Amino acid sequence: DKKGADTKFRQVEVLIREWHKSLEQGVVPQRLTVGEAVIKYLESKTMLTLEQIRASKHGDLSRDDRNIKKSLSVFERLIVADELGKIYLDKLRSDMLTAWLRRLVADIDPLDVDDFRSAKSTANRTWASFRAALNWAFKQRLIATDNAWRAVERFKDAESSREFIPTDADIAKLYKCAPAEVIRVCEFLRHTGCRSGEAY
Repeated sequence: DKKGADTKFRQVEVLIREWHKSLEQGVVPQRLTVGEAVIKYLESKTMLTLEQIRASKHGDLSRDDRNIKKSLSVFERLIVADELGKIYLDKLRSDMLTAWLRRLVADIDPLDVDDFRSAKSTANRTWASFRAALNWAFKQRLIATDNAWRAVERFKDAESSREFIPTDADIAKLYKCAPAEVIRVCEFLRHTGCRSGEAY
């Protein structure tokens, strides 16, 4: 009907205006999905093709290309294969990225403090790599603005070290193989509560 046709026309008109505005801002006239963008980012960081990197053994690659191979595996599994990877860059929103970040730890029980902290730490590292790829896309003018990810926050309280309180059995094992001077320092720490740096 006429009303439906008018609505569709207005939607197309909005899309055309957004596209034209992005061209005026210098955006490359090549519409990429998030998944395609992160793959292009990795391609830009190596002289090899990603197919060559996939097929190469770990020891045959340079240190940089080994890192790219690792990132490629993570990106393909957690971004390209995810629903987020199919979103066009110009449709990306901060709530989508925040939801994606939460999905990375969704299978971990929050009551398991150590495992949950470890999962959040891993998710933060993945987000840092992903964010670098998005910043690259912005600098390459593949997207007009970085607003979608600028305000996305990483997980807090993810880097705290695990608390370890040795038992008497643990201490006995240590003393069995430790030199006498180490034992003396350990005994001092054990009975005074000093930090290791304060014991010397």
